[in-house]
Amino acid sequence: MASTMTIGQRIERFRRDHFVGRAFELQLFAELLEGIDDRSERIVNVHGMAGIGKTYLLDRYAWLAAESGAAVVRANAAEALHSRERLCRLLEEGAIAAGGAAFAASDAADDAGAAGRCLQALNGLAESRALVLLLDGYEEMGALDHWFRTSFVPSLGSRSLLVVAGRY
Repeated sequence: MASTMTIGQRIERFRRDHFVGRAFELQLFAELLEGIDDRSERIVNVHGMAGIGKTYLLDRYAWLAAESGAAVVRANAAEALHSRERLCRLLEEGAIAAGGAAFAASDAADDAGAAGRCLQALNGLAESRALVLLLDGYEEMGALDHWFRTSFVPSLGSRSLLVVAGRY
């Protein structure tokens, strides 16, 4: 009898079945997600040297979040190429893929318009369920870090949980 699983599904099942360790990190993440309406913590920082398993842990967080019914949006800071507009576009695309609404671009394709559309899409998701925003490769943010921490993150909805992973 032939299996109906794709190669990707088989790989994902293998990765889930063979994930070991990190019990503390998984438990803490589950508690943060479960108590999102009652807790004040909104940012999780995963850091470590290259190859230690940060991305693998984010994969597990994404799976746990999806299993709990949360909207999951993922991006890699390296793909933003140090561009605020590009980062916002990546996050907006992730929000739309997670079931968020697409918002029309304004006539000006500027950073503020991109950030506004992105935040609308992300916060729209967070109105009806928890939103888990996973940002890998945070060390690649460079000059975007200040804007991201002081402008973008404070504008996220209250049912949002941000997980950043990087080497520092």
